Amino acid sequence: MQIFWRTENTGAARMVEVLPPEGAPARAAYSNIGFVEYLQKILEVAATVPRYRKAAQMGDATAAYWLGELFQRGVESKGILQDQDQAAWWYRKAGELDHVEAQYNLALLCENHGDKEQALEWYARATTQGHALARASLHIYAGLGHATAQLYLGLLYLSGRGVTKDEGHAAKLCRKAAEQGHGYAQYALGAMYADGTGVTKDYAEAAHWLMKAARRGQTAAREKLLILKDRLEADGDVFAYTGPYSKKPMLCLGPGRRTVESAHWAAPSSSAAGAKRTEQKDFAPDQGASALALPERG
Repeated sequence: MQIFWRTENTGAARMVEVLPPEGAPARAAYSNIGFVEYLQKILEVAATVPRYRKAAQMGDATAAYWLGELFQRGVESKGILQDQDQAAWWYRKAGELDHVEAQYNLALLCENHGDKEQALEWYARATTQGHALARASLHIYAGLGHATAQLYLGLLYLSGRGVTKDEGHAAKLCRKAAEQGHGYAQYALGAMYADGTGVTKDYAEAAHWLMKAARRGQTAAREKLLILKDRLEADGDVFAYTGPYSKKPMLCLGPGRRTVESAHWAAPSSSAAGAKRTEQKDFAPDQGASALALPERG
């Protein structure tokens, strides 16, 4: 997905030469370089843009990052005006090459321009590399009840990337997101219940959340449901049952467990009316909760 932002007043977008934009000192300090050195680097990049552009196009993440810094700032004496479009483009290029500061800066740009979903994704990716400010931003949004932030934090706590591994806390965060209707979180929570990761293994709960995820277009959830059904049938834990007040065939998940409509075990069509699809990555159905990770960019 490309990001295009335009400033209506191009004159207002110009900045006094090499004056730091808001937040620049913090970024410079985090990058372990002094502010004076930071400004000198910006002037160097401005004087040799073709060289940095060529290096970036050949896969140099650091070169792409500094081009992002240059266009976010602008150096008027070199004929380079502030251009948020180009800054975001170069930050994204560097971020996809795992440049942590580029990931964080792109998250800031996305957030400042109202795209919280992308911002949270890049905060999460920077967090996996130990970026403290990105991690703090995720915690803030999760605390405010943002489902995507809760999901991403849950997956990070599940894997222990950028945070101390805590499967129980991961399950709690994923549940919060799942209860808000986040399809991917519903799939993750269902997989955790199916495998007993961070929660007590409970096939009925697993089926409950996997069915919700399947209705929201999570293909891996549909496939996981069928695998779960086959596993239970092989163990003799699933049998047909007709509810006393309903003619609908039911499936009972073992003695004393709650029943589930058998129609739900069939993989719902991905094109079913009303199915809410997401852009989040599905996971291989033969893998359990331990395989869950941040969705990859398409």
